[in-house]
Amino acid sequence: MLPALLILGGALLRPVYAADEAPPARDMPVISVCDVFRDLLSYTGKHVALRGELGRTSEGNWLVAEPSCPYRFKTDGFVWSQDLALGGNAALPKRVRALGPMGRTMPTTIITVVGIIKTREKYTVVCRFGELTSVGFGHLSGSPAELISEAAFDPVAIEREPGKAPAKQPCPPSPTNPRNHN
Repeated sequence: MLPALLILGGALLRPVYAADEAPPARDMPVISVCDVFRDLLSYTGKHVALRGELGRTSEGNWLVAEPSCPYRFKTDGFVWSQDLALGGNAALPKRVRALGPMGRTMPTTIITVVGIIKTREKYTVVCRFGELTSVGFGHLSGSPAELISEAAFDPVAIEREPGKAPAKQPCPPSPTNPRNHN
């Protein structure tokens, strides 16, 4: 169903949508991935337009919060990465060429992605080989949520310093054997 246009005194004001229709992607307010991590679970099932860094590997795609983001999602003593695994069918831009000197800077894409946030009802963290491991979304279940993407727009290629690898999180000592973390 196409949205009806509200015309008042000959002036076009704004589109009006039926209750069961979502506004077009570009009409939605855009929030940062970092803002979602302020209270991640409150966004479960919400239709959102998120702006963040497009993370890519051969194993998948993610929408990542800016490195200065102060908000973290934690469960059972485990600190999750600040990214959302990307699912769905939004057309993502091709990788950008290298912009800066090899090894000093790297190209990245900042983009807005529209979709629905999916989270777990219960988060599981297990001790495996002496490290805490998560059961989330995306490659190796490392993301605390997934954005089921519908559209992507406004990509901007920027140059930035390479990020640091996330710190490993050791298992707490077992009450029955303090030296055994497995």
